[in-house]
Amino acid sequence: MEKSPFRSDVVWDYFLPSSGDTSSDVDGVSSSHKATVDLSHGLRLRLTPWRSLELLSMRVRGLQVGPSLVHLRFDCPGPGFGRGVMLQCVLPLEPMLQRVVHVFYTERTFLPPMAKLVLYGEC
Repeated sequence: MEKSPFRSDVVWDYFLPSSGDTSSDVDGVSSSHKATVDLSHGLRLRLTPWRSLELLSMRVRGLQVGPSLVHLRFDCPGPGFGRGVMLQCVLPLEPMLQRVVHVFYTERTFLPPMAKLVLYGEC
């Protein structure tokens, strides 16, 4: 059976392209379990080949505190969004089995469906 020439991921990338920039920094030898990462994400709706509309802009700063704890700070300007902090903890249970716990705190302006969208995007 032949594959269809129509690929949904190509269409998705054309109409809703996303972009991101990253930078990272590992602290000195004295704090070997600390690291930071800065991310910026953008989601744009392409109306025509030369025009697009920005739907989402997000800046994320991640701070790894230890071998299993990560703090993610979100800043999403725009209506329905705001600032938030997500704590991610990875707990080893057995060999090759881990429990991942996410705790997400947001401002009151951050709408719950948007918070779920950010949570599902991180998972």
